[in-house]
Amino acid sequence: MTKHDVTDAPIAVLAELFEHELAEVTFPDVDREIIEAAMRGQAEARAQVDAAEAACADARAELERAKASVETLTQRALAYLKIYAAEDAELLSKLDGLAPKPRPAKRGRRRKDTVKVVAGKAPPAEPDVARAS
Repeated sequence: MTKHDVTDAPIAVLAELFEHELAEVTFPDVDREIIEAAMRGQAEARAQVDAAEAACADARAELERAKASVETLTQRALAYLKIYAAEDAELLSKLDGLAPKPRPAKRGRRRKDTVKVVAGKAPPAEPDVARAS
């Protein structure tokens, strides 16, 4: 069963009961037709959410493509302009301010010293050694 599947949910079991054993039984606001309509409504709402999530994923992918395109264009424009402005210190300083800053290197976690424990016993302690002076 997926997280969105209602075929094994209690409402599906109730729908089955109202379809067979309890086909002639009705209560105020609860009968086979009302349960089936509620299940259809949930399935339709789930389909709308799935479609919206797919559209959002597509839009995010398009955004990433557009960002990459803008980044490439920016780099190309800066390269051309730096050559063009080689003799113009003021323009070069403005262009240097537009160049992307290099990202700092990621720092990993420090390694912890590991102590092996065998059969619940800690390793023996190192013996004290007297130093000669």
